[in-house]
Amino acid sequence: MFASHWIQGFLSGINTERLAQKARPQFDVPSHDVLNAMLDKHCRNDPLQSVWEASMDIASELTERSAIPAK
Repeated sequence: MFASHWIQGFLSGINTERLAQKARPQFDVPSHDVLNAMLDKHCRNDPLQSVWEASMDIASELTERSAIPAK
């Protein structure tokens, strides 16, 4: 699926920017299989959502999963 390749690069770019800015936690970019499952879920839940919107939702989900709890 072309979209998953694009999304992996997009997520990698978000990580690179966050690392450079030290603004937010970084996350592990998921494998194609995991990313395809996440994308399928988003497409089922909102079939009219653009690839960019789904990518941003996935980035938010990954950020939440990797967030370091406050002390």
